[in-house]
Amino acid sequence: MRTGNRNYNKNKHENNNNMEIKRKGKKKKKKKKNNKKKQKKKKKKEKENEKENEKENENENENEKEEENENEKENLMINKYINYIMGKLLNTSMHARKRYKNIIKYLRWNQFGLFYL
Repeated sequence: MRTGNRNYNKNKHENNNNMEIKRKGKKKKKKKKNNKKKQKKKKKKEKENEKENEKENENENENEKEEENENEKENLMINKYINYIMGKLLNTSMHARKRYKNIIKYLRWNQFGLFYL
């Protein structure tokens, strides 16, 4: 059995006759446009983005400093409480000392973020 387009050669011949002959010439090079306005806009946008980034960085630095100050205050309070308990240990019984020692242990763990009361 024959398959495919039986009229292929006929169609090819007709198409060749119908084709118009085009002249081949050198393509004209497009002139580059002066994009000074676009460049200025880009520079302005970049400057604005830099300013925004600087503001964000300053805000982040301030937040970090505040968090560090809060952490230092918490650590000072924990250390004061530990010292207070250590002073109490001198005049207490054995059972109370064990209890106080456990409290101190948990406080010290909490100081380094290892344990949350």
